[in-house]
Formats: sequence, structure tokens, C-alpha cells
Amino acid sequence: MGPYIIAVSVVSPFIKFKNASKETVDASDELVEEIRRALIQAGQRLSKHIRKEVKAFELEEKIRHIEQFGPILIDGLFRISKAPQPLKKKVQDGLMKILGRDARTTEKELKEAHDVLEEHKKAEQKVNEEHELSQEKNNVPGVQV
Repeated sequence: MGPYIIAVSVVSPFIKFKNASKETVDASDELVEEIRRALIQAGQRLSKHIRKEVKAFELEEKIRHIEQFGPILIDGLFRISKAPQPLKKKVQDGLMKILGRDARTTEKELKEAHDVLEEHKKAEQKVNEEHELSQEKNNVPGVQV
């Protein structure tokens, strides 16, 4: 994580300035307190966001470790238990499914999301076309509004 720069913009018709150039704001107690509260709230939200990102990264790291060492563990268990080899493939597939790395499921979800996106694009295009038609009907040649 790098350093963060926070800029505060004060916008109001009731701001008091120190000079005529309006480059510096008069630091009234009320204004300072409002800026302080806003910065605290922004800091809390930023902290929450950073914690979520760190947790997601740690979870992904754990899943990668399981993916890396899972097959080795499965091989060892099958050697020790002398279980039949056809069962080994089912166990590996089950592990990947538990980890949420089942490629078929992911592809299916991706296709569904793509279909929903296409439907939304078509609906948006239809709304835009209807809006353009209504605009054309409302515009009378030679009359300007």
C-alpha cells in the first residue's frame, strides 16, 4: 500500500474567504469540524476497503496453496490406502469443485452473464431508438424552441 493524498473541496455560497482572491478559506470552527468529520469518515471507508482487499488476497493465496499441494496429498493418500485409481480422478474433480475452480461451472456462469449483458444491450438500444423516434415526432420543421 502506498501513501494516499486526499484533497478537500469546499463548495458553498456561504464560505468566508481570508482575502479577495478567494484562494484561502477562513478557518471557522464549524468548517474545520465538518472537514475533520468528513476525513474521518473517508478514512474509515478506505480502511474497510483495504481490509476487504487484503482478505480476498489472503483467501486467494490459501486456495492457490491447496490447488498446488492438493494433488500431491491425493497421490499420497491413494498410495497409502491402496484405493482404486479411477476413484482418484473423481477425488481431484471434487477438490477443484470445492475450491470453486470447476472450469465447466465457471464457463457456464460466464456464458449466462454474457447472455444477460446482451439482453441489456438490446433493451437499451430499443429504448434509445424509441426515444429518438419520439424526439423526431415532437420536432416540427421550422419551429425552434
